[in-house]
Amino acid sequence: MTEEYLLAVSFGGVILGVGVGIVIKFGGCLDGTETVAILLNRKFKVPVGKVVLIFNVVIFSAAGFFFGFDRAMYSLLTYFITSRVLDIVENGTDQAKAAMIITNDAKQIAEQIYKRLGRTVTIMEGEGLVSGKKVILYCVLTRFEVRELREIINAVDSSAFIAISDVSEIIGRHIKKTEDILPKN
Repeated sequence: MTEEYLLAVSFGGVILGVGVGIVIKFGGCLDGTETVAILLNRKFKVPVGKVVLIFNVVIFSAAGFFFGFDRAMYSLLTYFITSRVLDIVENGTDQAKAAMIITNDAKQIAEQIYKRLGRTVTIMEGEGLVSGKKVILYCVLTRFEVRELREIINAVDSSAFIAISDVSEIIGRHIKKTEDILPKN
C-alpha cells in the first residue's frame, strides 16, 4: 500500500494492536507469547501489551544479528505501538488512577475534589519520619481527571506531596462519579 516504512510500521502497529486487543478482551489468544502474557497478567496484573513487548524485544534483538538491525528496529517500533494500542483496547480508555495526597489542608482539598470531580476521598492519618503528623488523602479517578486534580491541589496546597499510580483492577462501584451512583430525584 505504501513505500514509506514509518507509515507502514505505524498503521501496522495500530491495526495489529486493535486486532490482538479485541481477541484478548474476549478471552482468546493468538500465539505463545500472548498465552504467557495472559497468564502473567492473571497472576501478577502485568499489562499483556508490556509482556508481549518484552518478549518481542528479545526476539527482534536476536533477529537483528541475522537480518539487519534496521529491520529489527522497525519491527520493535511496530510492536511498541501494538503494545500500547493493545492495552488501550483491552483495558479501555478510562483506566483508573489512584492518588495519594499528603497535605496539611486535607479537608479543603477533599471538599474541592468532591465538588469539582464528584469523587469521594478517603482520609487517613499518617506520620512522616521527618515531617511528623500528616493527613493522607486517597482517591481513585480516571486518567482524564488527573490534570484537574493537580489544579485543585496546587490551588489549595502547592507544597502537598502527590503520588499517582495505575490501578489494575477495581472491585465495586466506587470509580463512578457521585452523580452516577446516587439515585435520581
